[in-house]
Amino acid sequence: MGIAGWVILLLNILTAGGSASLGLFAILWGSFRDPTQHPGIVVYLLGGSLLLIALGSGLAGLLLLLRQTRLAAWLQWLAALGGALFMGTYLFLSRSSGSLQADLGLLAMMLFTIVLFVFSGWFLRRVGDEK
Repeated sequence: MGIAGWVILLLNILTAGGSASLGLFAILWGSFRDPTQHPGIVVYLLGGSLLLIALGSGLAGLLLLLRQTRLAAWLQWLAALGGALFMGTYLFLSRSSGSLQADLGLLAMMLFTIVLFVFSGWFLRRVGDEK
């Protein structure tokens, strides 16, 4: 595994830890809120999509350590799907409230993350095909 594989591994580990902690926080925060204030299903969807990102990137990192690049590439796509679900849920949630600048900042960050996962999945597939 070259330097690019190690960089993708480090990014996957950092992303898995961050999104898992944020996903668990969102789910726990949603379970302690008053259900009449805010639709609880949206909070659970946000937390679940963050946990899907954590699952995809965590398993991809583990498979990269085991040098299974083709399987890791498919799990990168799973993490990108979780990012797309998070973006769609957040867009649905922020339709009625919130500032435009904060929403655009978060959406730009999530779009960058999705593109990063897609590109790293494509790169890992090409590396897996060359072996």
